[in-house]
Amino acid sequence: MGFLGRILGKVDFSDQISPRGVTWLIANVEGIGTETLQFVEPGVSCSFSASMLIPNVLEEFRHPKLAVVFGLGRGHAFFRTSHLRRVLIRHRESLRDATSLAEAIRSEGFALKRVEYVSFE
Repeated sequence: MGFLGRILGKVDFSDQISPRGVTWLIANVEGIGTETLQFVEPGVSCSFSASMLIPNVLEEFRHPKLAVVFGLGRGHAFFRTSHLRRVLIRHRESLRDATSLAEAIRSEGFALKRVEYVSFE
């Protein structure tokens, strides 16, 4: 089974980001000038030891179809901004929450991946 077959549809992103966070992403992604966005909800933090592993998270994006990586805990995700922009072109109006965002990402042929070596609280 290939990379996408192992992770596509198998990670629960349903409450990873609040509806307010999804709204923020929709409103602000065009102004982001980097290829990868680290999104963190207000009140969520990353421990120093976990922050040392963020380069490993960014390495996950070597796979060209990967759009989102997130770790343990809620309220955070790393997005490939070019893929997120592509998703918004066709799905902006239907995005209400993390579940609809994940469905739109998958419908465009992109993947989401959960890693267990980094944690946000």
